[in-house]
Amino acid sequence: MSIQKSHKKQLIAIAGITIIVGIISCGKVTQTAAPPEKKPSFNLTFTVPVVTTQNVRNSDVKVATPSIQNGLDFNLDFYTAVIGASKQGGKTQLSWGKGIITGREVNVSTLNAKSLSPAQDSIIQSKWVYSSNAYDKRGIEIKQSDHTWAKPQFQPSQMQWKVTAQKIEKGYHRFLVSAYSSPSLYRLNWIDYHTVSSNASLNMDEISEYDTFIAILEIIKMEDEAIDHRTHQQLVTFLDFKLYQTLDIIFPLNSAPSFDFKKPSFQFNKTPLIATLLTLFEFARVDSKSAKTYLKGIKKEVLSKQAKAILIKNLEQFKPISEN
Repeated sequence: MSIQKSHKKQLIAIAGITIIVGIISCGKVTQTAAPPEKKPSFNLTFTVPVVTTQNVRNSDVKVATPSIQNGLDFNLDFYTAVIGASKQGGKTQLSWGKGIITGREVNVSTLNAKSLSPAQDSIIQSKWVYSSNAYDKRGIEIKQSDHTWAKPQFQPSQMQWKVTAQKIEKGYHRFLVSAYSSPSLYRLNWIDYHTVSSNASLNMDEISEYDTFIAILEIIKMEDEAIDHRTHQQLVTFLDFKLYQTLDIIFPLNSAPSFDFKKPSFQFNKTPLIATLLTLFEFARVDSKSAKTYLKGIKKEVLSKQAKAILIKNLEQFKPISEN
């Protein structure tokens, strides 16, 4: 009897230990790390025109000198990057992509209107067809955009690149959207948090030469002060597109000391015209009378009579900071 009781006690003890171990094990399972919280993001689409100096045997291709005004170079690889900027000036690359255009010759059958014989009803002609492939930084082809990877896609009929960049993190003060085929052949545009905060998707359409002009001014100004949505709106109101069309603008070369296609940087020195416009803008923000005095003293070689007339009109409608 004593042996049986002892044996029962052992069984009870083993069962108790098993239950305790099971409870502890269950506790460990429930303490697994929580999945990382998804950060707010937005999707972006935009286009950039391309041109070529060579006849590439396709009537859709625009023949012109590649430039910031005309478009990027059809014959060079295409790159794009979205860079987030903090209020303190720190920069983080949020999305990047590369596109390469490929062409192939195909035979196309067309109706022969002059044919008198059924055997000659069609004419076989050759035509060049263009497409593109997109790649990430590792050189791996991507089929669609995802977090940190943008997808450029060439659209031959419009002679433009269409870029899709998905899941761009929102947590930045401003966003520099760039497209480039060389360090100094680029299109740029700034987006601020005010614009993306309430949008899950943003379609910028074409990044224009005017967008690039304003972006350069803001990059230069950011060396001295932080640019916010209000300052941006003041800048595009005072130096508007109508004024831009009158300017003899020479876009500055990218003065970044070293340029990495996978991690681009854009820096610019002031040209005489840009320095004049930024100085005038600062006067206008403080006192319209001082701005008018400065404007009258600008030489015609820098600003034409037509440009001055537009600026005088803009000054009359522009409110200095003290009046806001």
